[in-house]
Amino acid sequence: MLPDDKIDYGTASRKVQPLDVPPDLTQLARDNRYAPQAGTVSASALGSVKPAAATGAAATPTVAINQVGDTHLARMGQQQWLVSPRSPEEVWPLVRQFFLDRNFKFQKEDAASGVLETDWIENRANLPKDLIRSTIGQVLDAFYDSGLRDRFTIRVLRGADGKGSEIYVAHHGLEEVYINRDGNTTWTNRPADPALETELLTRLMQALSPTTVAAAPAGAASDAAASAPPVVQVAGKARVLSGQAGATLEVDDGLERTWRRVGLALDRTGFTVEERDRALATYAVRYVDPKVAAQDSPNFISKLFGAKDPAELALGRYRIVLKAAGNGTQITVQKPNGDPDNSESAQRIAQQLVDELKY
Repeated sequence: MLPDDKIDYGTASRKVQPLDVPPDLTQLARDNRYAPQAGTVSASALGSVKPAAATGAAATPTVAINQVGDTHLARMGQQQWLVSPRSPEEVWPLVRQFFLDRNFKFQKEDAASGVLETDWIENRANLPKDLIRSTIGQVLDAFYDSGLRDRFTIRVLRGADGKGSEIYVAHHGLEEVYINRDGNTTWTNRPADPALETELLTRLMQALSPTTVAAAPAGAASDAAASAPPVVQVAGKARVLSGQAGATLEVDDGLERTWRRVGLALDRTGFTVEERDRALATYAVRYVDPKVAAQDSPNFISKLFGAKDPAELALGRYRIVLKAAGNGTQITVQKPNGDPDNSESAQRIAQQLVDELKY
């Protein structure tokens, strides 16, 4: 069983003033369906619970599992994903139900491209779990806010060899911060949380093989872990190439694998992916350079978010183009019209991709 210290998406229903959000992020909303399913247990009832009688040696819990049933965890650097021999058509409804069962709603469901994107939801894992809060329960919960919001992009893709499925989960985070001494707040991006992604992937891996987990006798999990294939560690490396017409990087991995990893990297680093074309190996993305935003007026973000001028809305659009280069892959950053882009922002995009793909 996994600990719950990183994930707690139960919330109490409250009325709050809407807050400003960064560009490319939808307005946050509260929903009563996120109310926790509360219950009470008396001290006498707790005392009446007797531990199960030990039969033989105590079973040692499996730690950091990397396979459950026919699904296993693959890893490259900080990026992780699940690999299943089942088809995307079989996996898709199971993945979808996994998130619905955990009180998520979807703001995007595209089975054709294998993309699920959740709404923003409050993560209450960091709220204090003291005696007073535990006693008063939901009544006191109405006065607490963690100041954290999470959203996840889930991709269910067909395996690189055309068989099986690969499942990717990318975390996006927001944090409420004070902007002046009057107590006014706004929402700002916080970095993707790899530990949270790993925890969700591990729970999802267990959910994809419920019969295996339920039917396994004591000690079977340890035996399965011992016989499981090792976590995939692919020695992919990436670097920025200088002297090119546009911002360019090179990855020591094949086009098919790099295409998938770039998609996950874009999801994890806060880009808005507007279009994906696997046949042309291109991503159309929107990106707001934080350095440029900081140089503008304090209201830059709110002005951009509420902009009506099409020219303003076009700010920060790029094409990420991949092509095979020998045994590796070359990636270039282009302007929306396909011209090479060697601007400072384009170079920053290339460096961000290198940071995600260099391991």
